Amino acid sequence: MSFFHLAEGEGRDISLRVLSLGGTLLFAWLVWILADTGIHHALSRSRKGVANARAQTMMPLIRNVLFVTIFVIAAIVALANMGVNVTPLLAGFGVVGLAIGFGAQSLVADLITGLFIIVEDSLAIDDYVDVGGHMGTVEGLTIRTVRLRDIDGIVHTIPFSEIKSIKNYSREFGYAIFRIAIPYNLSIDAAMKLIRDASQKIRQDPLLRREIWSPLEFQGVESFEAGNAMLRARFKTAPLKQFEVSRAFNLLLKRTLDEAGMELATPRLNVQVSTGIGGKPAPLS
Repeated sequence: MSFFHLAEGEGRDISLRVLSLGGTLLFAWLVWILADTGIHHALSRSRKGVANARAQTMMPLIRNVLFVTIFVIAAIVALANMGVNVTPLLAGFGVVGLAIGFGAQSLVADLITGLFIIVEDSLAIDDYVDVGGHMGTVEGLTIRTVRLRDIDGIVHTIPFSEIKSIKNYSREFGYAIFRIAIPYNLSIDAAMKLIRDASQKIRQDPLLRREIWSPLEFQGVESFEAGNAMLRARFKTAPLKQFEVSRAFNLLLKRTLDEAGMELATPRLNVQVSTGIGGKPAPLS
């Protein structure tokens, strides 16, 4: 049997449908290849910084959504070219989708919330965040969940619908904040001079000077606790470097106080006892 004879005769309709199906699948495959290549090119165009984190967050999600969209459209067009009436099929899909939406409201809430969080760029891959009571580094994002790894190495998978607020420690800059208890026998001015000397030393540290973006800013006496004045100060730092700067400065300040022969402030307790003479108490510290 000649295939050309079949295509020109009784099999003309069948051959046209087969060619149409093949053309539809080939076109869908080419569209996917071009889209996937563009996504990989956009992902690898920037190798560091916020742009790369943004790309790592968005591109895998866009890739998955694009693949599903192309597959569904190609399947519908292929069925239509094969002579299948797709109108009842589309109506049936609509009913099934509506039923799934009512039955999986939490899943729909996850999808919608996740979409807004990702589009608004509230968090991205490698950000250090506090979400849902969990603090850690963002390792992965799906259309439904965010995956965090905390400081103990534990991985937390949190649905987007459970996220009520996001505390992001990785954007633009950070503040290393200090609350320093001033010993009662040390004046505020002398304490500020010691702290300022320590801040000058840490700003000259070759490992940290690029991470500290401002001189030490004194914000005044915040409160009084156990008879000691609480002095508040802060450094402006590079993103995610505030914790490292805080630890280094605390260590340097303790060494500075030790070299000056001073101790950190400790709670004081005043006790009064009666001498038994005239009923007048004598204060003891």
